[in-house]
Amino acid sequence: MLGPLLLATAVYCLVVLAIVFPPTEMVSAGLTVEGVLDSWLGSENINFIQYHIHRTTARIFIHSLLFPGYGGILVKYHPEVVVWIAQLHPTLPLLLLLLVCVIPPLAAGVTVAIWRQNHWRLHPLTRTLAALARPGQTWRAVAAEINSEFRGIDKFTYGSSSSYRLVATDSWLILVGCLRLRLIRHRDAVLALTGATDTLGITSPAGTTMVRLRVTPVREGTKPFYIRVNSMSYSELERKLAYPVVNPRGLVVKSSLVDRFLPVFMETVNNNPVLPANQEESSMCIGCMATEANVKLQRRCGRVEDGGGGGNGLCAHCDCRPLWCITCLSKWFAARQDQNSPETWLGSRAPCPTCRATFCMLDVSLITPPQV
Repeated sequence: MLGPLLLATAVYCLVVLAIVFPPTEMVSAGLTVEGVLDSWLGSENINFIQYHIHRTTARIFIHSLLFPGYGGILVKYHPEVVVWIAQLHPTLPLLLLLLVCVIPPLAAGVTVAIWRQNHWRLHPLTRTLAALARPGQTWRAVAAEINSEFRGIDKFTYGSSSSYRLVATDSWLILVGCLRLRLIRHRDAVLALTGATDTLGITSPAGTTMVRLRVTPVREGTKPFYIRVNSMSYSELERKLAYPVVNPRGLVVKSSLVDRFLPVFMETVNNNPVLPANQEESSMCIGCMATEANVKLQRRCGRVEDGGGGGNGLCAHCDCRPLWCITCLSKWFAARQDQNSPETWLGSRAPCPTCRATFCMLDVSLITPPQV
């Protein structure tokens, strides 16, 4: 009796873990609570706050059904367990049935009913928004502000599952958890580096660093919380924050391959001939929209394909006007290299981000700033 019972318990525990913390494969296939209830939850991109009010509510109730689910499996497939428990005490099966199968969903149902009163006014997320509101501002106004910023295409996102995802918009830092959200304005938070662990993996043979940060609110009444990102996303997160990250312990964060390659790319380009600026062609970089486009591709490499398609790994002519800054072009170039062979990047090629003509680092020329 013990062997089959342990096997059934182990299998059910795996199912529970897959529901509570779905793996990437299940998320991609839509086999999650969010995927099944997609029509009821609505669109996260349009109404971020309302989506997560519904999502956390649904998860609370569905998680409560996991307890009676286990009890139902025991009663149907292992009735000898119920008989054995009854032999210990006649009322014990009824007591366990009450504790495991009735109380959890009943408590969850009552909780959901309370939360739904007054248009979700008593939901923990809405109460958090009310606490974060400025004087004279309602929680709905704060929700509208977050919804608007989440729709932006320049937000920082780390993680893809509903159990852990970190989002940084222009003004907000948001930690999405399984059953709750942590929100804080950038200017109201102090981030401190508390840990950095080097890891190796199949997807990153060169290694990466998992960074752990403590988010400490400066406003009273808000509890601190912890976030974690890898080193490849850490620098991008820093650029989104209002204040620099505090590093009281002097921890060293290993830079990603791309971060270490950017100075080498820029140094190589600085040694190439410089092109004069054309005032009619000047524009902002379409990659970051933050700096002026200051590089142009001009075939200079000895190995050339005249057809312009860049086939066979040969350089091709590019007639595009300057549309990119050197930082964005270097990131584009690095992203299209073999991440397992960084020693080959200097001699490698990449397609032009606009016309797809193949170029190498010798073909990249800086543009002199226009004379004032």
